[in-house]
Amino acid sequence: MSRVQSSRQAPPIIVWIFAFYIWWLYFRAMPFYNRWVSHAISAMWLGNAYAAGVLMVGVWDEREGDPAWHDWLTWVSGCGGAGVGRVG
Repeated sequence: MSRVQSSRQAPPIIVWIFAFYIWWLYFRAMPFYNRWVSHAISAMWLGNAYAAGVLMVGVWDEREGDPAWHDWLTWVSGCGGAGVGRVG
């Protein structure tokens, strides 16, 4: 097994990089004919990048057994997802 496959921290970083890159491509290019479709798809990919970022924070943090930390992380991911979904 390579170090990337056996590491807990590497896959969320890779997912976040690719999700952010795809969001950036859709945000810059706006490839669809209707702007609202482009905005909706851009918001969808921004939601994916946000979720990957929250996953990255959850994996990198050392407070795994703290229930208050898990509650806060759940609240942050829910509020961020709702905000991004509202834009889309």
